[in-house]
Amino acid sequence: MTRNSAATLFAIILVLYLSLWGKWALATEYELLYIGPENSSAYRGLQQGLDEANHQGQFLGIGFSLRTMEFDDYVSEKLSDPIAIIANVETEELRQLIKATPDIAIMNIGSASDSLRLACYPNGFHILPSEKMLADAEVQWRKKNPNSSAHARAWHHKFKKYAARDLNKRFSARFEKAMDDRAWAGWAAAKIVTDTLARQGISDHSRLLAYLKEDLVFDGQKGIEMQFRETGQLKQILLLVDDDKIVGEAPVLGVADATDLDSLGHISCQH
Repeated sequence: MTRNSAATLFAIILVLYLSLWGKWALATEYELLYIGPENSSAYRGLQQGLDEANHQGQFLGIGFSLRTMEFDDYVSEKLSDPIAIIANVETEELRQLIKATPDIAIMNIGSASDSLRLACYPNGFHILPSEKMLADAEVQWRKKNPNSSAHARAWHHKFKKYAARDLNKRFSARFEKAMDDRAWAGWAAAKIVTDTLARQGISDHSRLLAYLKEDLVFDGQKGIEMQFRETGQLKQILLLVDDDKIVGEAPVLGVADATDLDSLGHISCQH
């Protein structure tokens, strides 16, 4: 055996050992709860995010499991508290969930309602852009491009910058479907929760809730640091899409500062 082949064999054995050791030596396993339909792009994005988190977590002795339920089943059953809830439900159902579990972070990947943001629920975190964020992005775009019919989106399967190309490839290779807004929201919700737990050593849902409100910084493959507003909305860059092509980004340079994410959507609570 040559020196190079021996080194290659050793590297393979080491990777396999570390992988198996991580699976055997999980010191901590967190349970997340998903409420919503499993046959949805949001759920597929969530699965993608959790798979990536478990792949990384095995070397740290951390694992993540996912329990799934429909909304009606959740409200009728008494459950042990999950570390976080990821909800792909309608606006009024989400409002009920938020009020019923005030000390658990609920990641909204299903509703763009402005009323949910303006209510400023302390445990509501909205990954999808709100109705007003989308509208503001389109207004900015049309100030510069008055004849354009582009619409604002959270994500697009042709987005390539900031490692977005790789994320789109991973998703489409696994599911044979293009990653859309809700798939990205599901992935982002999973990454926000799991990265926070892994990096901050947080072990309970109340500490997670506090960290997300005050200290979170998230990239989300959009090339800019994003945080949650006091409304619970995740500030983020939006894409302008026309005829299935990305034609721009918002905030729109020349109309607003390109880094001023507060130029999109409501920035404060409704008092």
